[in-house]
Amino acid sequence: MVLMLFGFFNASAQDSQQLNFYFEADTLTVKQGKSFLNFIVLENLGNTEITVQDVGPKQKYPGLLLSTQSEYTLLPGETKRLPIKFLVNIDFMKMKSQQITYQLSYLREGVSENLEATFSFNRNEEKHIALYAFARESYISAAEEISTISMFVENRGFSPRSLMLAFQAIPDGLEIRPNKMAVTLEGQEKRLVEFNVSVRRQSTFYPDYNIDVIATDLVDNTTVGNTNLKVIVLSSNRQLVRGPGAEMGKNYAEVAYNGQRSGFNYMQLKANTVFELGKDTQATFNIATDYFMDESQYNLYDTWFQLKTEKSLYRLGNVFANDYDYSISGRGVLANTKIDDNKLVEVFALDNNYNLYGTNFPESEGSKLAGAKYKFGDAKKFQGKLSYVFDHNPRAQTDSQVANLLTAFVLDSLHRFKVETGVSHEKGNVNKEENTGISAGITYQTTMGKWDF
Repeated sequence: MVLMLFGFFNASAQDSQQLNFYFEADTLTVKQGKSFLNFIVLENLGNTEITVQDVGPKQKYPGLLLSTQSEYTLLPGETKRLPIKFLVNIDFMKMKSQQITYQLSYLREGVSENLEATFSFNRNEEKHIALYAFARESYISAAEEISTISMFVENRGFSPRSLMLAFQAIPDGLEIRPNKMAVTLEGQEKRLVEFNVSVRRQSTFYPDYNIDVIATDLVDNTTVGNTNLKVIVLSSNRQLVRGPGAEMGKNYAEVAYNGQRSGFNYMQLKANTVFELGKDTQATFNIATDYFMDESQYNLYDTWFQLKTEKSLYRLGNVFANDYDYSISGRGVLANTKIDDNKLVEVFALDNNYNLYGTNFPESEGSKLAGAKYKFGDAKKFQGKLSYVFDHNPRAQTDSQVANLLTAFVLDSLHRFKVETGVSHEKGNVNKEENTGISAGITYQTTMGKWDF
C-alpha cells in the first residue's frame, strides 16, 4: 500500500510540473540610460508535446525594446531561452513596483493552463534628499510677529519618498512653527516649502542663527538629508556684514568689522579648515569669535575640533547631537563608532551653553547633559534605535531621564511599520517631587495605486 501511495503522489507531482517557466536572472541591478537583457526559460518536463499559445508582459511596461513571439511548440524534454530587453528610461525608473511579470498560456493534451514568472530589479538611484535654502541668507525683523522662511526639498531619485522635516534653531532663540513637517515627493520632484519663525524674546543683541533641518525617511526612519539655513535678525544696532560666499563653509577664513556711532563696535572672525591626519583619518577645526573693542571683551562660540575615520567620529567643543528625542546642544564631547555595517554606538557629555567661552555676556549655569545611543538593523528589513539622556538642571533644580526606543520594519514592498515607545522620569532636588511619563505609538504605511496611507 505504501509503495502504491508513493507511486501515486510521485506521478501527481510530475504531472503538476510538466512545464517550467521562469526568468534566468531573478534579480538585476539597472542604471538610468542603460539597457539590460534577461531570458525567459521554458522547459518541457513531461512526455507529451506542449503548445505555448501566448507569452507576454502582464502589463504595459515602459522601456520594453524586445519581447518574445507569442507561439511556440515544445517537444518532450526540450528547453528554450527567449530574450527580452529593456531600456532604463525615466518612466522605467519611476515605476512604483520593482518587479517585471510575464504571463504564459499553454495547451497540453487539450487542456489550457496559465503560469506567471517574475524577476526583480534594483534601481541604482540617488537616495539622499537635497535640502537647500531659497536664498543664501534669510533676514527677519525682530519687530515682526511672524516671518516666513522658504527652502527647497528635492527628491533626486525616482522612487516616491515620504519624509519628515525637523527644524531646530541654533542657538535656542527662535520659535519655529511647525517644528516638524511631513512631505511626500514623487520621483524627481522639487518642492518649495515654507515655515514660520519668530523671535522668542526682545533683546539689544541678536546672534546669527542657524536652523538645522533634518530629513528623515518615514519608511525606515533613516536620516536622508541635512542642511543649515542661515538666519539674520535685523535690529537698530545691527549692521549688515557680508555673509560667507558659496565657496565658504570648508577651508576658509573671514574677518569682519562692525562699527556704529552708538559705540557698539566689534570684530568678528570665522574660519574652518579640513585636513588629513592619515590614510583614513580626517580632521576638521571650526572657529567663530567676536571681540568687542570698547569693552575689551570677547565671545568664543561654534568652535570645535573633530576627528573622523572610516568607522568612528570624535568631536570636542561645541556639540550638536540629533535623533535623541531631546534637544542636545552645548559645549562638551561626543564620540560614535560603527561596530559593524549595521550597528552604531554613540555617547556624549556636555554643558548646555551656546558659548564655548567668553567674557562679554555673563553666563548662567547650564544643564549638564549626558547620554548614549545605539542604532542597529538593516534599513531594508528591520532596524531600530535605543537612546538615553540624563539632564541635571541646576536652575530648575531637577534631574531628568529620558529613554526612547524606535523600531521600523518592512513586511514587503507595500506594508511598512514603525513602533516607538519612550519613558521619562523627573525628580526635584528641593522638594523631592517625582513625575513619570510613558509614550507609545505605531505607524503603518502602505500604498494603493496613487494613494499613500
